[in-house]
Amino acid sequence: MLKRKITQDLIEWHDNPNRQALMIKGPRGVGKTAIIERFAKEYYKYYVKIDFEKNPELIPVFNENIDITNLIKKVSLFLHVEKIVSGQTLFFFDEIHLCPNVRVAVKNFVNNQKYDVIMATSYFGINPEVFPTTPYPYEQILDMNSLDFEEYLWASGVSSNIMNDLKHYFVNKLPVPDALHEMMLGIFYEYMTVGGLPEVVNSFLSTHNFSLVIKKHTKILQTYNKDMKVYLSKPDYAKSIKCFLSVPFQLDKENKKFQYGFVEPKTAARKYEKNLLWLYYADMVDICFNLSTPKLPYAQQAKYDVFKVYYKDIGLLTSSYGGEAQIAIHTGKLKAFHGALLEAAIADIFMKNGKKLYYFDRNTTLEADFLIKFNDKNTVVEVKEADNPKTKMIESMFENFGLNQAIKLSLNNVSYTKNIVTYPIYMAMFL
Repeated sequence: MLKRKITQDLIEWHDNPNRQALMIKGPRGVGKTAIIERFAKEYYKYYVKIDFEKNPELIPVFNENIDITNLIKKVSLFLHVEKIVSGQTLFFFDEIHLCPNVRVAVKNFVNNQKYDVIMATSYFGINPEVFPTTPYPYEQILDMNSLDFEEYLWASGVSSNIMNDLKHYFVNKLPVPDALHEMMLGIFYEYMTVGGLPEVVNSFLSTHNFSLVIKKHTKILQTYNKDMKVYLSKPDYAKSIKCFLSVPFQLDKENKKFQYGFVEPKTAARKYEKNLLWLYYADMVDICFNLSTPKLPYAQQAKYDVFKVYYKDIGLLTSSYGGEAQIAIHTGKLKAFHGALLEAAIADIFMKNGKKLYYFDRNTTLEADFLIKFNDKNTVVEVKEADNPKTKMIESMFENFGLNQAIKLSLNNVSYTKNIVTYPIYMAMFL
């Protein structure tokens, strides 16, 4: 079983005497159900799971009398549960967007304090009118994504000693020994190709077959397609799938800004913007907003009508380009994709570390790939295959916008000047 960071969050929740109902939200296929089931078996004597996709007959139960005694009776009747013991039982409600009223019923479980509750959903924000996106007072919400790069390193067998050494080189701005540097680049290329979806990671680490990676990703994308048909009307499905499938082509442009004209020639934003937002609220894509000026707080400077769009997993993006992208990654020909894959890999890492994504551009010659708050400072991040010691973009950001800290992420080893640090791209996990 893959080691996941969210396990520690679950343990801390369990150990809190004042714990609320816990909701875990995240994209389809990131391992929510598997991690909750494993946790339930380790920390509870009894465990009741209701998956509203597989048990739709239970949806009306939660729309009627939601008294806890009545609910337990109905659950035991439908699921043939033999034991539901106070203080020893976890209720796990899966895919609760299909039964919004379960969130109301859960209040009775929390107030009763006899049973713990974990909920999960793959489509948290798609219908806010009936499924609010703000937590109820008795809820705690956790986000879960596919494996981040550090979790992929754990899965690949990289030891804690190596991780500690890498952190030491990062903090002290020291070059990584050549052999370790090359090993880490190799694993990073793997991560760019495989991504972090557990089904794909397990398959690759057991077979080391890159062809199977594309097949697995294709299967997952087909699931997304199927879900869109379920949750959207035919016209909205057609527009949403066009937006989704345009993402790789949007990022492969020299100007990676999302343009509705690439979805449909000569179309206006108003025709597709709600469909793109649906993909965002369905956790299928993430959005990187352009800043009007590169300063903190970023949310106040964001231009919400100018943005880039990324898939929520780097492996899905790579596979969408086909075997050619896999070869380019592993043979040093990333320039064929206009930096799309390296930049998207960093977006993947930042997003999974909980960062909101922002970038800045002023004209065709000035574009900062990302702006992040690092060590409490406004920091420009440049992502390049090779390190250019004289980067005009960073110099311009320093001279014209008052920034005084920059990070370059490239395939080269660690180096630094007074206020510019170059890190190998795999060290983005420490930012």
